[in-house]
Amino acid sequence: MKVLVTGGAGYIGSHTCKALSRAGYLPVAYDNLLRGHAWAVKWGPLERGDVRDRARLGDAFRQYKPAAVLHLADLGMGRGFSVRDVIAAAERVTGRKVPFSISPRRRGDPAALVGDATRAGEELGWRPEVTDLDEIIRTAWVWHERERQLAPVEAPNHSERKTQVD
Repeated sequence: MKVLVTGGAGYIGSHTCKALSRAGYLPVAYDNLLRGHAWAVKWGPLERGDVRDRARLGDAFRQYKPAAVLHLADLGMGRGFSVRDVIAAAERVTGRKVPFSISPRRRGDPAALVGDATRAGEELGWRPEVTDLDEIIRTAWVWHERERQLAPVEAPNHSERKTQVD
């Protein structure tokens, strides 16, 4: 049985695809690769596309005819962190400086965005397992570093090399 996983090439999506595969499903990762990685798709096909692109999404539905869809979005935990909080935590966890510049908020940007998981808790009994920002970043960093080391190195494309003729 095929399951279309939006965001299937990201951190959470790739783990979801792995679990689906182990359970006997064929996960179809549907991802625009803005934050996901093609190398993270190991348990089924990758369909590159954006969920806002109805035609592309329709093509994927027609091709794979999934029995189910898992739409992965950042659910949140009911409290937010500032960009500076996230940068400071990332620097603490990784031991690396994060380059940034301070500039005014862009027109139309909200002052704050906070994901509320109340409904998921009420209807599904879901609660975030990790709520500490440093721990969230640490687990993501460990995963990213491990996956980066395991990622296959792509061979250079020599077919585009130009040869100078004298």
